[in-house]
Amino acid sequence: MEREREEKVAPRELDEATLRNLVDAAFDALVITHAGKIVFANRSFVEMYGGSRDEIIGGNVIDFVAPESRDFVIAQMQRPSESRYEAVGVRRDGTRIDVEICAHSATYEGRPVRITAIRYITDRKLAEQALRRSESRLRGLIERIGDIIIVLRHGAVVFANPAALTYLGYADLATIIGTNALDFVHPGDRSSVLALWSEGRAEALLTARLVRRDGSISVVEIAATEVHEFDGGPANVLLARDISERQRIEARLVEVDLLSSMGMLAAGIAHEINNPLAYVTLNLNTMARKIAALRAANDEHDRELSATLYRDVEELLAETTSGAERVRQIVRDVRVFARGRTDARGDTDARSAIDLPQVLDATIQLALNSIRHRARLVRQYERVPLVEADQARLGQLFLNVLINALQAIDESDDNRPAEIRVRTGTAANGAAFVEISDTGCGIPDDLLGRIFEPFFTTKPPGIGTGLGLPICRSIATSLGGTVDIESTLGQGTTCRVTLPASSAAPADVTDRAPPQPASTAVRLRVLVVDDEPALLRSLGEELGEAHDVTCTSSGAEAIALLLGESFDVVLCDVMMPLTSGIDVFRALQRDRPGLEQRIVFMTGGAFTPAAGEFLASVPNRKLEKPFTFDDLERVLADAARGSSHQG
Repeated sequence: MEREREEKVAPRELDEATLRNLVDAAFDALVITHAGKIVFANRSFVEMYGGSRDEIIGGNVIDFVAPESRDFVIAQMQRPSESRYEAVGVRRDGTRIDVEICAHSATYEGRPVRITAIRYITDRKLAEQALRRSESRLRGLIERIGDIIIVLRHGAVVFANPAALTYLGYADLATIIGTNALDFVHPGDRSSVLALWSEGRAEALLTARLVRRDGSISVVEIAATEVHEFDGGPANVLLARDISERQRIEARLVEVDLLSSMGMLAAGIAHEINNPLAYVTLNLNTMARKIAALRAANDEHDRELSATLYRDVEELLAETTSGAERVRQIVRDVRVFARGRTDARGDTDARSAIDLPQVLDATIQLALNSIRHRARLVRQYERVPLVEADQARLGQLFLNVLINALQAIDESDDNRPAEIRVRTGTAANGAAFVEISDTGCGIPDDLLGRIFEPFFTTKPPGIGTGLGLPICRSIATSLGGTVDIESTLGQGTTCRVTLPASSAAPADVTDRAPPQPASTAVRLRVLVVDDEPALLRSLGEELGEAHDVTCTSSGAEAIALLLGESFDVVLCDVMMPLTSGIDVFRALQRDRPGLEQRIVFMTGGAFTPAAGEFLASVPNRKLEKPFTFDDLERVLADAARGSSHQG
């Protein structure tokens, strides 16, 4: 194949005519002046100002400048160096236009000239003015809006609206300009807030704590977005809204739902308590008769009858003790939910490493009477990791699901076996899950997508609040978990709750040995304070053999005793009329600092928010009624060890 010949083309020099044509075709207007007179104007200049080229050539260039700009333009024309500026021009028809001018000195046709390039910028000016008006309106809107708005550049505050200043406790914007925005965020939330504005996703929402100027902490919901232009450059905008009131409302809704759930089970719980209580009462009556008969047999020296009666009384005592323990366990399970109600304002989050089967069993126990009259209960527990949760909240979640399962089962259908199955397991990612399945009516496909909507319910009017499942999801989400529902109409529903594993080391609760009663070698001075005379008498008699015991039913009298005498341990009821256990604690804290640490609080349930907050805030030991004497001995043994260390 014949190789093509490469031709080298020498560059052609541009002649003056070609240069003139190029200049004439330029988009920007171009004019050359000598001593202020126009000696050349390109086509764009002619089109911009009007008229013909012949009319323009020879004219004074200043005639094309608006009067208010002429002095400034003349001064610029006299500068020997290049100049760039904006001015107002005037067309031949009198129309005013905004122009941008770039001029420099040169030589043209052998004489000194000024070459000036002129760009029409009226449209740009109008756009800038519109933008400034828009920004002004936007800034005015931002300043009037009630939500917190803070604008950042490279993490530093460049703007904050009045609502943000008021909320954070500052009077003047200048005091926070340039401040690192993270300074207003609680240290525990800074990394997540930084990630939020770095991503700049407008749809992302984050709940975080802000720290006000006075050090107080508030909870807000934050959204972030990125803007390309704010006061001359790109910026990040944070929008925040105080959600304290919303949290209070949500907490009240949780409380309403809890009360509704407990109300549905009230009859079953009463049945569970009344069964053992019935035979406890009867046994006590029987024991009273047998003890009277025993006294008579002893008087008649009938040893055989006495032995028989002793055995009968011992058996009755054992049975009565067992019944009382059953009641104690039921009360303990109910108290878990009562504690959750006390904390329902949402400002107390008593999380700990929780054993899921233990919470499930306590919850099932509350609903057991209702369950066994409707369905067969199957527990299928596999070993699962501990989860980090609030026991009361977790119990409420499972209780809601169990009640839904119960209400889905048709009692009148004898042809279908009714079953509720509770299963635990570990997901592939290491999370723990609980599945509660029923063989009930199921949920139609067209309604399945709405079951987590607040106040939406598929139940008949008067049954359920429509809050159960939304609250379940809210509780699970707050713990980093999920709630998923699968249902087939006419066959049943499965609710799967998945929760992340706790970082705490797993514990095998089945291997735990029951705590052994502790013996108290040291004789202690004990003050017992309780407004229940029978309990006061029992404690005095039981403790009086091993310790020096003083009893009083008055909180005021207890304070007087404690201010005048020395006691090693104070067993004090929390809720008492006139002067409560809290009052006793505070009086000692004020008048005999350090002595309040010796108080052991006995509580039958802190049924007011203030009492619940108080017990959660103090480190003192607590005994929950009803307690056993073994529990009491362990507390006194701890106190005895403390006394020996102090001595």
